[in-house]
Amino acid sequence: LASPTNTVTIRPAATAVNLTIASANTTATVDLNGATNVVIDCRAGGSGPTQLGIGNLAPTAPAVRFINGASRNTIQSCGIGAINTATTSGVVLFSTSNGVTGNNNNTIDSCTIGDLTTGAFPANGITSIGTASTAQLNTGNVISNNNIANFFGAGTATNGILVTTNTNLSNTGWTIT
Repeated sequence: LASPTNTVTIRPAATAVNLTIASANTTATVDLNGATNVVIDCRAGGSGPTQLGIGNLAPTAPAVRFINGASRNTIQSCGIGAINTATTSGVVLFSTSNGVTGNNNNTIDSCTIGDLTTGAFPANGITSIGTASTAQLNTGNVISNNNIANFFGAGTATNGILVTTNTNLSNTGWTIT
């Protein structure tokens, strides 16, 4: 059972090279639905350069989604791409919650986030929506050491990182470096 001291770690084998997890799933390729204490480390054996990419070719879906109280999860050293043109979503989406808390205390570190070299660009790199309840806001998330690029939408607002307000409540306590 995953806990703060017993995480579930997902990573390629030490000898793996150039792997991809890809889909055209209209929900998400990696869906952390209520997940806690999961580490996705895209380095082979947990060290060296990125050897695993996560992508989604659905035109309005993220590659990675945190939803329904996903908390204390880490995604590190991954290439994450999508063609998600929805202005209320992103390549990575911190979504809403129907649980007791929001999607809190998650970390995205040392990742490359953007398009899939298909000629189609996502509208946003990382987006946080949250739920219109103080207890269900997305709080305490850390976005650090990432390369967020190649997002674009003609005639629409686009963002590298979009932490939205929800019914005049702000998603709070984020650290973005």
